Amino acid sequence: MNEDPLAEKKILWAEAAQESDYALAVALKEAIETAQWTLAAKKVQELLESMQVSQEIELGRAFRELMVCILKWHTLPSKRSEKLARKIRRSADEIGYLQAEQPLFDQKYLELVWEETFQKAKELVEQQAKVNLKTLTWEQVFGEEYSVAREEKRLAEKYKNTGS
Repeated sequence: MNEDPLAEKKILWAEAAQESDYALAVALKEAIETAQWTLAAKKVQELLESMQVSQEIELGRAFRELMVCILKWHTLPSKRSEKLARKIRRSADEIGYLQAEQPLFDQKYLELVWEETFQKAKELVEQQAKVNLKTLTWEQVFGEEYSVAREEKRLAEKYKNTGS
């Protein structure tokens, strides 16, 4: 028989941590119910760290998708569509949601990950479009409104002003 009465619980914690945040939360609930406070506090910290990593991955994906879509918008006029404009808005909304959920993801954080995210987005678009891209500005990513109708109006004004 095992000398350590918590040995079985320790094994369950290790398995839960490898499975998912949900499994870890269930194991945490068990520790609380059995008054294993030190273990529960440690697992709460692990759960918080795991959730933060998941949110960082989610933010990175949304930020990269936002940049890819905006790069396509600016470099591939033939690909402009309401579908692409919706993807831009959806990615920007997702970033806003994550920023609201996690105070760490402020403008300063986005500026820190800007270059790495831009390079990944740029490589994806360059491979697809066979073009060399320069850079994006903060205004292009977070300040412009993307809409086919708005773009058509802008081009019509430009055409009208050139007199051609």
